[in-house]
Amino acid sequence: MNTDAGEAARAEPSRGGGGSDATFGVVIADNDNNVRQALADLIRDHPRLHLVGEATDGLEAAALCAQHVVHVALVDVRMPHGGADAVTAIKAANPHTIVAGYTTLTDRRTRERLLEAGAAAVFAKGGGLDIGDEIVHLAAT
Repeated sequence: MNTDAGEAARAEPSRGGGGSDATFGVVIADNDNNVRQALADLIRDHPRLHLVGEATDGLEAAALCAQHVVHVALVDVRMPHGGADAVTAIKAANPHTIVAGYTTLTDRRTRERLLEAGAAAVFAKGGGLDIGDEIVHLAAT
């Protein structure tokens, strides 16, 4: 588990009114180091996002969300303790954290399970989205 320091534990994150100068903390959870590093680079390069931490499974992600102010947790569906289990654990650890699934699986049932568990969105890996802007949109609303 890798974290950037300086966050207050379990507080409700300020949404900053969603204004153009608001910044949002993000946790990334993916067991694939290459994917995790690519996402971390995207988050670090985005002017409205800061990386709170990285996790290799859903339990580590939940621990980060319990210990820090996290606006959005981006979690892989196919990792240890991932998918709906990760969403449930993160929401239990900090109900203020918005959780988004990130997956290569695009079947309807996978999407439904994530949303039923409390995910706010499900993004397709390689789906052509600007994931940074999608995270800002989730956090600002």
